[in-house]
Amino acid sequence: FDEVAKISRTLNLSLDNIVGANNADKVLVELCIMKSPNLIENFKQMMLNTTRHIERISTYPNSESRVAFNILPWSFYLNYDNLARFRIYKWMYQRNVNSDTLHFSDFSLPSGIKECNQKYVFAFREIKHSCVILDWSVFIAFIKDIDYFVTLGLIARPDLLLIQEELLSLLNEIEGFTVSGRYANGNTISIYLSNIEFETPYVHLKSDNYECCHIRIFSINGINSENREICQEQKRWIETLKRYSTLITQSGEIQRAQYFKTQREHIKKMSTVLS
Repeated sequence: FDEVAKISRTLNLSLDNIVGANNADKVLVELCIMKSPNLIENFKQMMLNTTRHIERISTYPNSESRVAFNILPWSFYLNYDNLARFRIYKWMYQRNVNSDTLHFSDFSLPSGIKECNQKYVFAFREIKHSCVILDWSVFIAFIKDIDYFVTLGLIARPDLLLIQEELLSLLNEIEGFTVSGRYANGNTISIYLSNIEFETPYVHLKSDNYECCHIRIFSINGINSENREICQEQKRWIETLKRYSTLITQSGEIQRAQYFKTQREHIKKMSTVLS
């Protein structure tokens, strides 16, 4: 299978087409689940593989992404050291890796992971046109996760203040995207706020010669597919969510101002937990 996957990447061919999986009821999907005892190394390999998919799209002038997230998108915050550290820390806690003794202050990311995170964010923002639908509560959900570990005594005040500072910086950066409609590199981004809840993150990436989609499962794992029918269905589903969403990029000024004001208030309250 690895050799077939290499041919697919090199020649920009769908895996379904290579193996002849044309039956409408049977398609190939890539199940990205980490099984190795070395979770950090496993995470690194998953990030490298995901980044390759994104880079394969982003090199084309007509590359586009459609994503819908009920959690903070990695492409927004994995370049913030403490936010990225917390996300992986929480996942390892859920996997019961020394969860009863591992304090956040004792947990650090290897330099290799930081480099992978930076490459992932860079690759995603190299996509020429991006559409992002966010659940209204993505920041609140992140804050609740942090509060949980603070209550357990696993996050101390110094680390809490660092996280709070980065969350405020991230919020300012996202607000900048909504005002300009562009990343710093000039590529366009449109951000919507969903007025309804949806079950899981959805990702659809496309260029002239390649198309893939991703559905998040089990926290940071996922299912990838290059099947055209699945990709088109994923695209239609994300487009459908727009009907229940408000565009706040260069539009919806009142809703935009209200949203960012409310998020700042929630973030600033974090420091009172351990005051």
